[in-house]
Amino acid sequence: RLFLIYLGTLLVTRRIASSPVQGNIATWIGSLVPTIIMLDVVGIDPVVLGTIVWIPFIGVLGAKIITENPQPSWWILLGIMSLENCLSANQASIISSAGAIFLATTLTYGQPKTEVYRQRLATLAALVLVPAFVTAITTPFPPLPDYPKGAHVVPENAIDGALQPLIGPTYP
Repeated sequence: RLFLIYLGTLLVTRRIASSPVQGNIATWIGSLVPTIIMLDVVGIDPVVLGTIVWIPFIGVLGAKIITENPQPSWWILLGIMSLENCLSANQASIISSAGAIFLATTLTYGQPKTEVYRQRLATLAALVLVPAFVTAITTPFPPLPDYPKGAHVVPENAIDGALQPLIGPTYP
């Protein structure tokens, strides 16, 4: 997932660059810095990484779809990415989908807001948000135990810090 996040930041960096940069070392390093900072901030948490891994991909492809004449395969790829986002983020896919739409509109900031732009943005929002809402509604919440007042949580296997996650793709 970290490699996917790095590739996503690379795509965003290349999209933001004013001129196409092919093989520019500054672009590669500039993409690596946010990945390292994010790794330092959140660590290797599968729930957080699963939530943010698809944001750059959906955002960059969404910006490309909004601004250019989209091919049908782009819409299919966007739908697949949206479903992957829902599979990796579960209930948090609404947050990551909204972040991806925000990124797509940010990357198209200087574009004229024509009727075609608005129609493509609405279709993009529907294609990304509808699966996220369906996932949020249909995914069962993890069973949270009802602890008595003053209770403490201890590990199951007597190893400090080895608690089993209650949400995310590693949930049993």
